[in-house]
Amino acid sequence: MAAADTGQALFPFLDRRPLCSGCQVRSARPHFIPGLYYKTCARCARRKGHSQRGARKKPCPICLKPRALWENNSDRATCSTACDTKRNRRNYTRQKAAVFHALGDRCTCDGCTWHGGPCVVDCLELLEVDHSHDNGHVIRGATRTTPRTGQRKLRTCTARWSRYLREIRSNPDGHGLLARCANCHRAVTVRRRLDRRPSQGA
Repeated sequence: MAAADTGQALFPFLDRRPLCSGCQVRSARPHFIPGLYYKTCARCARRKGHSQRGARKKPCPICLKPRALWENNSDRATCSTACDTKRNRRNYTRQKAAVFHALGDRCTCDGCTWHGGPCVVDCLELLEVDHSHDNGHVIRGATRTTPRTGQRKLRTCTARWSRYLREIRSNPDGHGLLARCANCHRAVTVRRRLDRRPSQGA
């Protein structure tokens, strides 16, 4: 064993390679281009390969059609575009309900220009997410592998709710997300903008 390998084995903190994005424990595999690395370590890469090979043998999770009868027998998750749409809608509904369940399942407004006293709206279709820290674009633009810059655009609405849910779970005390009904959300947002506007004094 080389001296460098021996030192890294005895002292892991000497290893300058990036951590695996899967386990966050072992170092990533070196790329064939010098100076670059893959995202995962060798063990996570083997585990991901086994899971993908097993998934290729499973039927469609929506209509349970065998993979041999799929329209395009490839690595896609469902058998057709219709089943893919149903799967996205199911994930959208489940993740949206999980977000509002974590935020209390009701409007959290205790009083605004629209009403006095606590708001009683608890219908899921009427609730919206209020970003009290004005960081909605940052949360929606963050992924597991990219920093929270807010520059990445979403491809689907499902990703928005999954990233809200990830933010709530990763930062339960400081995420700044609140559940509000549409009217309270508009009233609170306007009041917040007026309060932050510099005063025009004489």
